[in-house]
This record gives sequence, structure tokens and C-alpha cells, in this order.
Amino acid sequence: MQQKLRNAPGWVKYVLNAFIEGTLGNIGHGIFLAIVAAFIGLIVLLIRSAPWALLGIGFFAAVSLIALMLYIVRRLDSDLTQRDTRLAEIEADRTHAVNTVKLDDHLFQLLSALVAASSDERDTTFKQIVVNLLQDITEVVEGVSRGALLKREDDYLIPWVPYEMPESRINGIRFYVGNDHSRYKERGVAGIAYETQLLQTVHISQEGNIWNGDHPAYTPPIDASRRPPYLSFVAIPLIGQLEEGQNAEPVGVLCLDSPTLTAFDAPETPQTLLVLGDRLLIAIVIHETLRQLGS
Repeated sequence: MQQKLRNAPGWVKYVLNAFIEGTLGNIGHGIFLAIVAAFIGLIVLLIRSAPWALLGIGFFAAVSLIALMLYIVRRLDSDLTQRDTRLAEIEADRTHAVNTVKLDDHLFQLLSALVAASSDERDTTFKQIVVNLLQDITEVVEGVSRGALLKREDDYLIPWVPYEMPESRINGIRFYVGNDHSRYKERGVAGIAYETQLLQTVHISQEGNIWNGDHPAYTPPIDASRRPPYLSFVAIPLIGQLEEGQNAEPVGVLCLDSPTLTAFDAPETPQTLLVLGDRLLIAIVIHETLRQLGS
């Protein structure tokens, strides 16, 4: 039979196809109308016999619809929040990259001045370069307002080049970095950074009437009842080679502080600070190299 239909003329196939589609289409349409009529009849029956049941079904449907809409709104809000967060991260990365490029450009300009300076002017030029770099660094790291470069002198770290720190506050400050490990408290946070060659972060908070830090080596000021000018600070070891063939070792410590408690808490901040510290280290190494050459 199927073989005969395949071999039938085209007009025969057309008539049969129209008949089948028309018939089945009418049957399907009739079934659909019957289902709709039965559904309407069921609703009418419910209204007449159990209106409260219909009201409950309607209430449930309305609540479900509202819940679905709330879910969609919350999902959209979550997606928008994630998008805004990602855009903020991208903008922060872009700003950091731009600031770092500016810092590098400024560094090369300053180093040119250092190399061109005479031996008598070199120390003064170097300190001015460090001040300029510290200013650049405070602009790169949001919330940072002050800084100081420390150098080793005998068994102590002492202030070398301050930035926005009053001389009266840093004069006489020193941190022990000798071999006597029983003098731990004398090392201070900067000394620990120098010894461990690891960045150290400190947060300052008030405990009763005393302001104290959350680092075991933190040394509070003489009058610990007064609020300090900073609520957080970092000590960044600057590790490099000052002489050819010498192992890399700390050549100083960079300290930065901020009046903001969480200024250094972002996950990417420590790596950023170490990268910025390397820029400062370049100036130190070139300065020491020129000094040793006596040029």
C-alpha cells in the first residue's frame, strides 16, 4: 500500500494530504475546544459549589506569581550588583596601572637627576628623590598620607628620609636589628619586617582608655591615652644587593601609615606595596653604587 502511494500521481498525493490535514486539524481543534469548555465548566462548578476553594486557588496563584516576580527581581539585582562590583574592580586595576606607569616615568626622571648630580650634591638630591617617590606612593595607595624610609646604622634602624612626618616625632626613634633575640620588644614592627623580610601590617584600636596595636612587636607611644595620628600602618622590607656578588638582604624599611583603619586590608594591597617598594629600592641601589664608585 505504501509503495502504491509513493508511486501515485502528484495530484492524488495532494488531495490525500489535504484530506488528512483537514480532518486531523478539525479533530485537534475540536479536542482543544472540548478541553477549554470542560475547564470553564469546572470553574463555573467551583464558583457555584465551593467559592472558597476557588478563592484559595486564586490566592495561591497570586502568591506564587508575586514570589516568582520577587525572585526574578532579586536575581536581576544580584546580577547587576556583581556587574557593578566587577566594573569597580576593573576601574581600580586600571587606575593602579596608570598610577604605576606615572610612578615609573617619574622615577626615571628623578634617577637622571641623581646620576647627573655631583658627589657633593648627591646625598641631598637622593633625599629629595625619595621624598618625591614617597609622595607618588601615597597617591597610588588610597588613604596613605605619610611615610618614612629607614636605614640600618650599626645594630639599629633609624629614620633616613621622612615624608610629612614632623622631625620632632621621629628624632631619636630607632629599632634594634642586632643578633640578640631577647631584645624582641626593641625591634618594633619595622625591625620585625627587616629581620623576617616580610611585610608587616598593624591596626590601631582603642582598648578602654589606651590605644594599642594588634601586632606583638608594636610599641605604643609614651602617652598611649592620646589618639595617634594614624589607625593603621605597614612596614615594607626593601630587599636587594648593594654590592656585586652579595646575597639579597634588607637595605632598609619603608613605613607608611594612614588615618583609615582598613587602608592596607585589600587582598591586592600587599603585593602592590612590595612592587612600589621595589621602585624605591632602585633609587637606593643606584645611590649606593654611585657612592661606592666615588663618581
